[in-house]
Amino acid sequence: MFFNFRTVGKLALAIAFAYLANAAPVPTNETSELVQTYKSVAYVPDWYQYEAHKFYPRMLPVDQLSHVLYSFVKINRDGTLFYDKYAWTEQMLGGDSWGPAGVAAGGIGDLIKLKKQNRGLKTIPSIGGWVGTNEPGNNLSIAARSEAGRRNFANSAVDLVKNYGFDGIDIDWEYPRNQEQAHSYVLLLKEVRAALDQYAGKYAKGYHFQLTIACSASPEVIHRMHIKEMDQYLDAWHLMAYDFAASGWSDFTGHGSNLYPAKDEHTTPFSTDKAVHDYSELGVAPKKIVLGMPIYGRSFENTEGLGRPNPAHVSEEIEYKSLPKPGLEEHFDRELVATYTYDPATKQLVTYQGKEETRVKMQYIRDMGLGGAMWWQAAQDKEGDESLIKTGYEGLKKLDHTKNLLNYTESQFSNIKNALQDFDQGRVAAVMRLFRLM
Repeated sequence: MFFNFRTVGKLALAIAFAYLANAAPVPTNETSELVQTYKSVAYVPDWYQYEAHKFYPRMLPVDQLSHVLYSFVKINRDGTLFYDKYAWTEQMLGGDSWGPAGVAAGGIGDLIKLKKQNRGLKTIPSIGGWVGTNEPGNNLSIAARSEAGRRNFANSAVDLVKNYGFDGIDIDWEYPRNQEQAHSYVLLLKEVRAALDQYAGKYAKGYHFQLTIACSASPEVIHRMHIKEMDQYLDAWHLMAYDFAASGWSDFTGHGSNLYPAKDEHTTPFSTDKAVHDYSELGVAPKKIVLGMPIYGRSFENTEGLGRPNPAHVSEEIEYKSLPKPGLEEHFDRELVATYTYDPATKQLVTYQGKEETRVKMQYIRDMGLGGAMWWQAAQDKEGDESLIKTGYEGLKKLDHTKNLLNYTESQFSNIKNALQDFDQGRVAAVMRLFRLM
């Protein structure tokens, strides 16, 4: 039988066009329960785009991530949300030139490009943070206690998704201080979940926008929260298993992210394992708990070592890329699963997370059936084989590659509104290039 390869090529091209024309505009993002996959989540702060750091979303190791949390969105007292507009959509990053009017530049421009290049990468804005929510009368607690405030918050959250091409919402409230605020948090999550579902039903049928929170490892905070009521609205609990001890607020020197407790409670005021079990016992499925870990260290000054009275109360946060400090030996406590350095000359103790600690924690995630790993934050990491994110990825491997969304027809920005069309045109161009070679 004689085959005309040019004809076959044209036929294949026609099939490709037909596939693209009939492809569902909205991907389903349901994950099979038969294979355990893991989330690899990294925060990237918008303020790191500025001169002091010049870290842009495009620099993220996206092949090792399933989710990016772009932080932080701030809250007005009436529940409406605001953010650094210049960093998000106007800043020219890393030699970028000005584009046409109506095109999102800045961090958002980077994120939508990353989503088109990596269809398993989900991007989510994180609302709140320590600075924005830790004061007694913070705006989030004020907004959450009224129906109008919660409605404004939810509507503003949907606007973020709609305009900036996000795949969900993350809330970082540190922390509800009483039962009234804990109840308000439940109602806030309910409102946001309903608003996301309503938007999906109208503009993204079949897509599930994720709703996640950053949560405390403190037993006091955990048992103050209405965990079971919250859980029905949440896709993941990002457990902040770090900052257990720091010179700025601790009376004793101690580890900041240990997995297990020491006999001396001063050395380990909290433990990751205890927090995981607390959430599980209160009804949170292990696969919804994502283990948060630090890519930085905290110092204690003028101290004789771990578990000692903290005389200085002066805290220094040190990026992991600068640790251990030159000339110092890294110590890994295998019993506690904790890392530190101590300089006897300066009497400085630094607690942090290293590669060996990360490897053990990845095994813990697998053994406990947890949902994956979360990192604060990507810009502080080392590169290459020394990276904690890479070490974590290598320990998990099977990442959550559920597809992101590129269909944002209501966005005010043309490069987000047309993201799906641009993606499909790119696939068509690739097919055409292939058959030109035949």
